[in-house]
Amino acid sequence: MQTKNSYFLDLTPLRELMLSRTFWFSLSIVFSILYSILFLQIAFGSEYSIQDDARRIIVWMMRFSDSELFPDDFLMNYYQWLTPSGLASLYKLMSMVGINAIVFNKLVPIALGLISTIYCYRVSLQILPVPLAGFISTLFLNQNLWLKDDLGSGTPRGFLYPLFLAFIYYLLRSSTIPCLLSLILLAFFYPPSVLVASGVLVLRLFSWNNQRLRLTTDRKEIVFCIVSLLVVFLILLT
Repeated sequence: MQTKNSYFLDLTPLRELMLSRTFWFSLSIVFSILYSILFLQIAFGSEYSIQDDARRIIVWMMRFSDSELFPDDFLMNYYQWLTPSGLASLYKLMSMVGINAIVFNKLVPIALGLISTIYCYRVSLQILPVPLAGFISTLFLNQNLWLKDDLGSGTPRGFLYPLFLAFIYYLLRSSTIPCLLSLILLAFFYPPSVLVASGVLVLRLFSWNNQRLRLTTDRKEIVFCIVSLLVVFLILLT
C-alpha cells in the first residue's frame, strides 16, 4: 500500500544541484569556453584578420620577432612608447618562446576570459553566497565582454577585467599580498584603472554611521591603503 508521501517527487537531488558550487562554477567555465570558440572562429577565419585596436597597439610588437621591421616609422614608435610596460613585456616573452605578437594576440583573450569568469564567480559569492547568482553574474559578464572589442583586442583594456576583478576579490577577502600584487599588475598593464582601484581603497577607510562620515580606526586598513597608494605612485612615475 502506498503512503501519502510516495505520491510526491523527491526534490532533494534538485535542491542539492541548485546549491552545488562545483556545478554552477563548471557551467560558468563552459559558457566562457563556448564564447571563446566563437571568437576563435572569427580571429583565425583569415590569415590577415586582426582586431582594429590591435592594428595600432600590437602590430609594432612584431619587432620582437624581427628587429628590422618598421624602420624609422614614427607611428610605430609612438605606439611603442604608448604601450604599458607590462603588456610589452608579456608579448616579448611570448616572442622569445616562438609565438609572434599577432598569433598571441588572438589567443590571449581566451585566458583573459577564463580568468575574468573565475574571479567574477568568486566575487559574486563573496557578495551573495548563492551559486546560481554567481553563474548568472558570469553569464552576463561573458555576454558583455564578448560583444565588445575590449577583451578580444588583447590590448591593455582587455587586461582590465581579470586584474580588476582579482583586485576586488582579494580586497573583499582581506588578502593583503594578493590584493597588492593585483594592484601592481593593474598599474603595469592598464595604468588608468589604478585611479579607480585607489579610489576604492580610500573609500573603504570611511563608513557612514549615525548620519556621520567616520574614518576607520583599523590601523591595518590604513597602513595597507597608504602602502598600496605609495607603491602604485612609484610605479606610475617609472
